[in-house]
Amino acid sequence: MQQERVLIRRFGLLTALGFLPLGLLVPTYVLLLTARGFGPTAIGALIAATAVVTLLLELPTGGLADVMGRRVVLIASSLVMAAGFVLFAIGSTHWAIVVGLVLYASGRALSSGPLTSWFVDEVHAVISPERHDDVLTRGLAHSSTATGIALAAGSISGGWLASLGVHFGLASDGDGLLIGLSVPALLAAVLFVVHAALLLVLMDELPRPRTSVRDLVASVPGTVKEGVLLVVQRPVLRWFSLRWTVVPVGFLAFELISPVRLGELLDRPGQAAGVFGVVVAVAYIGQSVSALAAPRLVHRVGRLRASAALTVLTGLAFALAGHGGTVWLVVAVLLAMTISGPVNALNGPIVHAAVSASHRATLLSVESLATQIAVAGGAVLLGAIVHSAGTVAAFTVAGLFTVAGAIPLLGVWRNLPADDAKVRPPFT
Repeated sequence: MQQERVLIRRFGLLTALGFLPLGLLVPTYVLLLTARGFGPTAIGALIAATAVVTLLLELPTGGLADVMGRRVVLIASSLVMAAGFVLFAIGSTHWAIVVGLVLYASGRALSSGPLTSWFVDEVHAVISPERHDDVLTRGLAHSSTATGIALAAGSISGGWLASLGVHFGLASDGDGLLIGLSVPALLAAVLFVVHAALLLVLMDELPRPRTSVRDLVASVPGTVKEGVLLVVQRPVLRWFSLRWTVVPVGFLAFELISPVRLGELLDRPGQAAGVFGVVVAVAYIGQSVSALAAPRLVHRVGRLRASAALTVLTGLAFALAGHGGTVWLVVAVLLAMTISGPVNALNGPIVHAAVSASHRATLLSVESLATQIAVAGGAVLLGAIVHSAGTVAAFTVAGLFTVAGAIPLLGVWRNLPADDAKVRPPFT
């Protein structure tokens, strides 16, 4: 039990410190770009470009983690993102900021999957088989909690740090190397260096077989191909891949539609931004706390039944969020985000049981790739609905997409091994 606790704590700590720097940028990212002279169109183009870079690198970097090892890829990710945030913070020219964002996008692609893959590998290596399911559920729940707390803490701290920088004499905008809005990005860079050091100390991993750089690079495409074929050939993963392309569209109700709807209701964009910043922090905290309920839900309700029920309830909350005033909107959105907290920990062990360690990081990169494609397409769809039919209709459509994410779980259940007593009974 002591070994389990240590492993889960390490996983939670490394997860939290990986997301805390990203949380710092939530309230200041667009504002810093604006202060450096980028207009709305240019900012949109930058966001799209960074998404494309991440998409292109997702599968190759996942394959790299499966071939080279999790720790070395994660350390490289943290150092690359640290360099990117330094350029983003102090870049006094547009090209420097663009290079910084490309480095950030590359680092995000490198970080997609290896830490979770390492945790699952360690559980399978050092924990007795009869404990795998329970330890994976608790570990993934703690990881979700750590992510939510880190993002909430970062979101709250980022705006405060920027204001503090201005208070101590830094300019609020301009072409100087350092302005007030640069402070959160610089602290994020420092935290990523600390993260790299902790990965080196806390992340134990068996050494991989020695190989030449040429052979290493040559083996990555094959690993990627095999990982993608696993998703195509294995029914459980096919059904999960369908879910990965549906549910993220629904969650754009929170990220994309909620601030627009708040602006309509309050009729003051500045006030809406302040209110939404608080809502974001509370939502992350709600998700992080509710995630801890996953192990209890497995024992009392059943893994897939709980996941399906929470998915449907989350979708209904999103669908109804637009049908009321400000208080109704805030309560519905917070309820939706809190309800969704345990779902990742509920589904994760089933996903990881369907793939071996040699392709685990690649599988998680496939998941991330599907999610980002869904987000990109969903943003276009929901943006068009907001423009043509309004935010209320967009909330309804987003909620229906989330509800639809429960349907693939039935397909997952039907394709699980017949003797999987921990999962099958809840749907019988």
